[in-house]
Amino acid sequence: MRLMIVDDDQVILNGLAGIVKKFDISDSEIITAYDGVDALEKLKGKGADLVITDISMPGMNGLEFIREAKAYKYCSRFVILTGYDEFEFARQAIRYQVTDYLLKPINKNDLFNIIHKVDMELHGIDQHEKDMILPDIDVCKVTYDRNQCSDKMVKILEYIDDNYTLDISLNQAGRALDVHPNYICTLFNHDLGITFLYYVESVRLKKSIELLLSEMERPIKDIASVSGFMNERHFYKVFRKRLGSTPGQFREKYGSPK
Repeated sequence: MRLMIVDDDQVILNGLAGIVKKFDISDSEIITAYDGVDALEKLKGKGADLVITDISMPGMNGLEFIREAKAYKYCSRFVILTGYDEFEFARQAIRYQVTDYLLKPINKNDLFNIIHKVDMELHGIDQHEKDMILPDIDVCKVTYDRNQCSDKMVKILEYIDDNYTLDISLNQAGRALDVHPNYICTLFNHDLGITFLYYVESVRLKKSIELLLSEMERPIKDIASVSGFMNERHFYKVFRKRLGSTPGQFREKYGSPK
Protein backbone atom coordinates (compact mmCIF):
# COMPACT_ATOMS: atom_id res chain seq x y z
CA MET A 1 0.00 0.00 0.00
CA ARG A 2 1.22 3.51 -0.84
CA LEU A 3 -0.10 5.87 1.81
CA MET A 4 0.24 9.63 1.91
CA ILE A 5 -0.26 11.79 5.01
CA VAL A 6 -0.71 15.55 4.56
CA ASP A 7 -0.61 18.04 7.44
CA ASP A 8 1.02 21.43 7.89
CA ASP A 9 1.71 20.66 11.57
CA GLN A 10 5.06 18.83 11.58
CA VAL A 11 4.44 17.30 15.01
CA ILE A 12 1.10 15.80 13.93
CA LEU A 13 2.57 14.71 10.60
CA ASN A 14 5.47 12.85 12.20
CA GLY A 15 3.22 11.44 14.91
CA LEU A 16 0.74 9.95 12.44
CA ALA A 17 3.53 8.52 10.29
CA GLY A 18 5.03 6.89 13.38
CA ILE A 19 1.70 5.39 14.42
CA VAL A 20 1.08 3.93 10.96
CA LYS A 21 4.57 2.40 10.85
CA LYS A 22 3.81 0.55 14.08
CA PHE A 23 0.77 -1.04 12.42
CA ASP A 24 3.31 -3.08 10.44
CA ILE A 25 1.28 -3.14 7.22
CA SER A 26 3.09 -5.40 4.77
CA ASP A 27 4.60 -3.88 1.62
CA SER A 28 3.63 -0.38 2.71
CA GLU A 29 5.19 2.94 1.76
CA ILE A 30 4.44 6.10 3.71
CA ILE A 31 4.84 9.50 2.08
CA THR A 32 4.40 12.76 3.99
CA ALA A 33 3.64 16.25 2.73
CA TYR A 34 3.32 19.53 4.61
CA ASP A 35 0.59 21.11 2.41
CA GLY A 36 -1.59 20.50 -0.63
CA VAL A 37 0.91 21.86 -3.14
CA ASP A 38 3.70 19.68 -1.77
CA ALA A 39 1.36 16.69 -1.77
CA LEU A 40 0.35 17.14 -5.42
CA GLU A 41 3.98 17.34 -6.44
CA LYS A 42 4.85 14.12 -4.58
CA LEU A 43 1.82 12.30 -6.02
CA LYS A 44 3.01 12.81 -9.59
CA GLY A 45 3.97 9.54 -11.22
CA LYS A 46 3.05 6.83 -8.72
CA GLY A 47 0.02 8.40 -7.05
CA ALA A 48 -1.23 6.77 -3.84
CA ASP A 49 -3.63 4.07 -2.68
CA LEU A 50 -4.85 6.18 0.24
CA VAL A 51 -4.40 9.82 1.27
CA ILE A 52 -5.03 11.09 4.80
CA THR A 53 -5.15 14.87 4.79
CA ASP A 54 -5.79 17.73 7.17
CA ILE A 55 -8.50 20.21 6.14
CA SER A 56 -7.09 23.51 7.41
CA MET A 57 -3.81 24.19 5.63
CA PRO A 58 -2.32 27.44 4.29
CA GLY A 59 -2.40 28.13 0.57
CA MET A 60 -4.53 25.17 -0.44
CA ASN A 61 -6.93 23.61 2.06
CA GLY A 62 -7.66 19.90 2.23
CA LEU A 63 -10.82 20.01 0.11
CA GLU A 64 -9.10 21.99 -2.64
CA PHE A 65 -6.23 19.51 -2.57
CA ILE A 66 -8.62 16.55 -2.83
CA ARG A 67 -10.40 18.16 -5.79
CA GLU A 68 -7.10 18.65 -7.61
CA ALA A 69 -5.78 15.17 -6.78
CA LYS A 70 -9.00 13.59 -8.05
CA ALA A 71 -8.90 15.66 -11.22
CA TYR A 72 -5.39 14.33 -11.97
CA LYS A 73 -6.46 10.84 -10.86
CA TYR A 74 -3.61 10.64 -8.37
CA CYS A 75 -5.77 8.80 -5.83
CA SER A 76 -9.37 7.67 -5.33
CA ARG A 77 -9.41 7.15 -1.54
CA PHE A 78 -9.20 10.11 0.83
CA VAL A 79 -9.60 10.41 4.57
CA ILE A 80 -9.82 13.88 6.09
CA LEU A 81 -8.57 14.99 9.50
CA THR A 82 -10.97 17.38 11.20
CA GLY A 83 -11.83 18.93 14.53
CA TYR A 84 -15.35 19.41 15.85
CA ASP A 85 -15.26 23.09 14.88
CA GLU A 86 -14.56 22.11 11.26
CA PHE A 87 -17.49 19.74 10.85
CA GLU A 88 -19.00 21.90 8.10
CA PHE A 89 -15.92 21.10 6.03
CA ALA A 90 -16.44 17.43 6.73
CA ARG A 91 -20.02 17.72 5.48
CA GLN A 92 -18.81 19.38 2.30
CA ALA A 93 -16.26 16.60 1.82
CA ILE A 94 -19.09 14.17 1.14
CA ARG A 95 -19.49 15.84 -2.25
CA TYR A 96 -15.95 14.81 -3.07
CA GLN A 97 -16.69 11.19 -2.14
CA VAL A 98 -14.25 11.16 0.73
CA THR A 99 -13.74 7.62 2.06
CA ASP A 100 -13.94 8.59 5.73
CA TYR A 101 -12.95 11.22 8.26
CA LEU A 102 -11.02 11.17 11.54
CA LEU A 103 -11.72 13.51 14.42
CA LYS A 104 -8.83 15.06 16.29
CA PRO A 105 -7.28 13.90 18.55
CA ILE A 106 -6.87 10.78 16.43
CA ASN A 107 -8.07 7.46 17.82
CA LYS A 108 -5.49 4.79 16.90
CA ASN A 109 -8.13 2.06 16.55
CA ASP A 110 -10.16 4.17 14.12
CA LEU A 111 -7.03 4.93 12.11
CA PHE A 112 -6.04 1.26 12.00
CA ASN A 113 -9.54 0.17 10.96
CA ILE A 114 -9.56 2.56 8.02
CA ILE A 115 -6.09 1.60 6.78
CA HIS A 116 -6.74 -2.11 7.37
CA LYS A 117 -9.99 -1.95 5.38
CA VAL A 118 -8.29 -0.27 2.43
CA ASP A 119 -5.43 -2.77 2.53
CA MET A 120 -7.92 -5.64 2.43
CA GLU A 121 -9.64 -4.02 -0.56
CA LEU A 122 -6.32 -3.71 -2.36
CA HIS A 123 -5.58 -7.39 -1.75
CA GLY A 124 -9.11 -8.47 -2.61
CA ILE A 125 -9.70 -10.04 0.81
CA ASP A 126 -12.95 -9.53 2.70
CA GLN A 127 -13.84 -10.63 6.21
CA HIS A 128 -15.59 -13.79 5.02
CA GLU A 129 -12.48 -14.92 3.17
CA LYS A 130 -10.35 -14.29 6.26
CA ASP A 131 -12.73 -16.35 8.37
CA MET A 132 -12.48 -19.20 5.86
CA ILE A 133 -8.66 -19.10 5.77
CA LEU A 134 -7.83 -18.89 9.45
CA PRO A 135 -9.16 -22.30 10.57
CA ASP A 136 -6.83 -23.98 8.06
CA ILE A 137 -3.75 -22.67 9.85
CA ASP A 138 -2.83 -25.53 12.15
CA VAL A 139 0.96 -25.60 12.06
CA CYS A 140 1.01 -24.35 15.64
CA LYS A 141 -1.17 -27.20 16.89
CA VAL A 142 0.03 -30.61 18.00
CA THR A 143 -2.71 -33.13 18.55
CA TYR A 144 -2.21 -36.34 20.49
CA ASP A 145 -4.20 -39.02 22.28
CA ARG A 146 -3.29 -39.05 25.95
CA ASN A 147 -4.53 -42.62 26.20
CA GLN A 148 -1.85 -43.68 23.74
CA CYS A 149 0.92 -41.74 25.49
CA SER A 150 2.88 -43.08 28.43
CA ASP A 151 2.19 -41.58 31.85
CA LYS A 152 5.64 -40.02 31.80
CA MET A 153 4.95 -38.41 28.40
CA VAL A 154 1.68 -36.94 29.68
CA LYS A 155 3.49 -35.41 32.66
CA ILE A 156 6.11 -33.90 30.38
CA LEU A 157 3.44 -32.36 28.16
CA GLU A 158 1.61 -30.97 31.17
CA TYR A 159 4.85 -29.52 32.48
CA ILE A 160 5.46 -27.72 29.18
CA ASP A 161 1.86 -26.50 28.95
CA ASP A 162 2.15 -25.02 32.45
CA ASN A 163 5.64 -23.52 32.04
CA TYR A 164 5.96 -22.48 28.39
CA THR A 165 6.49 -18.84 29.42
CA LEU A 166 9.75 -19.86 31.13
CA ASP A 167 13.07 -20.59 29.45
CA ILE A 168 12.41 -24.33 29.25
CA SER A 169 15.22 -26.61 28.13
CA LEU A 170 15.56 -30.37 27.97
CA ASN A 171 17.83 -30.33 31.02
CA GLN A 172 15.44 -28.19 33.03
CA ALA A 173 12.48 -30.39 32.14
CA GLY A 174 14.51 -33.46 33.03
CA ARG A 175 15.46 -32.08 36.44
CA ALA A 176 11.90 -30.97 37.19
CA LEU A 177 10.44 -34.37 36.30
CA ASP A 178 13.39 -36.53 37.38
CA VAL A 179 13.86 -37.86 33.85
CA HIS A 180 17.04 -38.01 31.76
CA PRO A 181 16.97 -35.52 28.83
CA ASN A 182 17.76 -38.28 26.35
CA TYR A 183 14.73 -40.22 27.55
CA ILE A 184 12.52 -37.18 26.95
CA CYS A 185 13.78 -36.99 23.38
CA THR A 186 13.00 -40.68 22.92
CA LEU A 187 9.47 -40.27 24.27
CA PHE A 188 8.69 -37.35 21.97
CA ASN A 189 9.96 -39.23 18.95
CA HIS A 190 8.09 -42.43 19.87
CA ASP A 191 4.78 -41.01 21.13
CA LEU A 192 4.37 -37.89 18.99
CA GLY A 193 6.87 -38.16 16.17
CA ILE A 194 8.24 -34.67 16.84
CA THR A 195 11.03 -33.12 18.87
CA PHE A 196 10.85 -31.57 22.33
CA LEU A 197 11.67 -28.13 20.89
CA TYR A 198 9.00 -28.42 18.19
CA TYR A 199 6.32 -29.01 20.81
CA VAL A 200 7.51 -26.14 23.02
CA GLU A 201 7.48 -23.79 20.03
CA SER A 202 4.01 -25.03 19.04
CA VAL A 203 2.58 -24.19 22.45
CA ARG A 204 4.16 -20.75 22.37
CA LEU A 205 3.00 -20.05 18.82
CA LYS A 206 -0.55 -21.05 19.69
CA LYS A 207 -0.57 -18.58 22.57
CA SER A 208 1.02 -15.82 20.48
CA ILE A 209 -1.60 -16.24 17.74
CA GLU A 210 -4.42 -15.97 20.27
CA LEU A 211 -2.95 -12.69 21.54
CA LEU A 212 -2.20 -11.31 18.06
CA LEU A 213 -5.84 -11.73 17.04
CA SER A 214 -7.56 -10.86 20.31
CA GLU A 215 -5.44 -7.89 21.43
CA MET A 216 -4.85 -5.90 18.26
CA GLU A 217 -3.24 -2.95 20.06
CA ARG A 218 -0.83 -5.05 22.11
CA PRO A 219 2.79 -4.56 20.95
CA ILE A 220 4.34 -7.56 19.20
CA LYS A 221 7.39 -7.31 21.46
CA ASP A 222 5.10 -7.76 24.48
CA ILE A 223 3.33 -10.72 22.88
CA ALA A 224 6.67 -12.40 22.18
CA SER A 225 7.63 -12.07 25.85
CA VAL A 226 4.41 -13.35 27.41
CA SER A 227 4.31 -16.23 24.92
CA GLY A 228 7.67 -17.50 26.15
CA PHE A 229 10.02 -16.49 23.33
CA MET A 230 13.46 -15.35 24.49
CA ASN A 231 13.22 -12.08 22.51
CA GLU A 232 11.33 -10.43 19.66
CA ARG A 233 13.93 -11.46 17.06
CA HIS A 234 13.60 -15.13 18.01
CA PHE A 235 9.81 -14.82 17.89
CA TYR A 236 9.93 -13.41 14.35
CA LYS A 237 12.31 -16.14 13.23
CA VAL A 238 10.17 -19.02 14.55
CA PHE A 239 6.91 -17.41 13.42
CA ARG A 240 8.12 -16.85 9.88
CA LYS A 241 9.59 -20.35 9.65
CA ARG A 242 6.41 -22.08 10.82
CA LEU A 243 3.72 -19.76 9.42
CA GLY A 244 5.42 -18.20 6.40
CA SER A 245 4.89 -14.58 7.49
CA THR A 246 5.87 -12.14 10.19
CA PRO A 247 3.60 -11.72 13.25
CA GLY A 248 2.59 -8.28 11.96
CA GLN A 249 1.63 -9.60 8.54
CA PHE A 250 -0.34 -12.42 10.15
CA ARG A 251 -2.22 -10.00 12.41
CA GLU A 252 -2.96 -7.71 9.46
CA LYS A 253 -4.33 -10.57 7.37
CA TYR A 254 -6.40 -12.42 9.94
CA GLY A 255 -7.08 -9.91 12.70
CA SER A 256 -10.43 -8.21 13.22
CA PRO A 257 -9.73 -4.85 14.91
CA LYS A 258 -12.60 -3.48 16.97
